Amino acid sequence: GGTRGNPSAVSTLNGNGNNNNPIFTLSASGIVLTNIRFINADAGSTGSALNIQAADCTISDCSFDNCQAQNGGAIYGSASASNTMIDGCNFTNNQGKWYGNGGAIYLQGTSCEIKDSIFEGNSAGHYAAIYSGGSTTVENCKFDGNSAQDNSNSGIYSLGVTKVNNC
Repeated sequence: GGTRGNPSAVSTLNGNGNNNNPIFTLSASGIVLTNIRFINADAGSTGSALNIQAADCTISDCSFDNCQAQNGGAIYGSASASNTMIDGCNFTNNQGKWYGNGGAIYLQGTSCEIKDSIFEGNSAGHYAAIYSGGSTTVENCKFDGNSAQDNSNSGIYSLGVTKVNNC
């Protein structure tokens, strides 16, 4: 997001609500994205802003607003997305459309971490904020006003081992 002279500057990427593909697909290990604001992204089945297909990726100090896809309205992480770190991010008004899962995040990888992040106003058919199919630690996060159409969990849903601390 920033520049060498101003590393804390934020870049905005606008999906304009009609791209039908993720803004970024991360297919190489170790990619780090910092200080990016993703808005109005709209993808088909997986992750409108980010589709993570590789291990050891880090997303920090980013925001995701008004993004939608069937699974992972903002971020989708495949089973290959192990050791994904999401740190200090804001997720607002994202949607798992078509009665999908994980209005903000859908992760299938193992040893993933989500920390110091805020989830507000996200929605999905099932599991409004976070859907985890692998193992995930969620720490120091705030959840407010997230909703699932089927009245399932509106915060965190896990098929694997999930640790929740200070949320």
